Amino acid sequence: MKTITTISILLLSTLMAFGQESKLSLGVAGSADFYNFDFSTVEGNPATFDTDLNYSIGASVRYQLDDKFGLNLKVLYATRDFTLNHNFRFIEPNDPVLSELPRSTSAELSYLDLPISVNYGFLEKSNFDFFLSAGLAPGFLIADDESTTFEDDSQEDTEHLTFDINSFLISGFLGAGVKYHLLDKLAIVLEPQYRYFFNRVSEQNEDGTPQLFSVAFGAEIKL
Repeated sequence: MKTITTISILLLSTLMAFGQESKLSLGVAGSADFYNFDFSTVEGNPATFDTDLNYSIGASVRYQLDDKFGLNLKVLYATRDFTLNHNFRFIEPNDPVLSELPRSTSAELSYLDLPISVNYGFLEKSNFDFFLSAGLAPGFLIADDESTTFEDDSQEDTEHLTFDINSFLISGFLGAGVKYHLLDKLAIVLEPQYRYFFNRVSEQNEDGTPQLFSVAFGAEIKL
């Protein structure tokens, strides 16, 4: 978290140095993230993958270029967690040896995401501003953890899923959102987004690159 804080301060300070007071906004941002990792499955293997409800949280800075266009940068702590269910089928369920078999393996992945986008405001009505956005989002792996739960409910740290996790991800995204002005300089933002990844999270367990549907939200203060 210290790394995220340091990078956030540097990025925000740099943008503030080039911005004009009336065009710069700072805020907090987050999202609920629904991933489709496109996990690979082997015919005849009963194992299945589940994707957890993931999230991101962090800071944002927006620089308004003119009445319609603006630049938006976010510094986000993002999770990309998933679980492998082994689904072994037991002929003799009371066999004590079966308790040593794995039931599920959970991978917890944390990334530092730096999405930058161009926003286009197409409608202003009362206190509402409607906009479209498009951008790129590089992501850097900052932590990974994995644990396996066995049939006897014991747990053990493992590396079956995380040994080939991609340390760098790049994705493009499109969004459409609305900003509601609570006060003259305070606004809240809601923005559904679709993101397509150009590389895989796991080279071993995916047939294709992930896709993400997220509901982003935040609050902004105009300086």
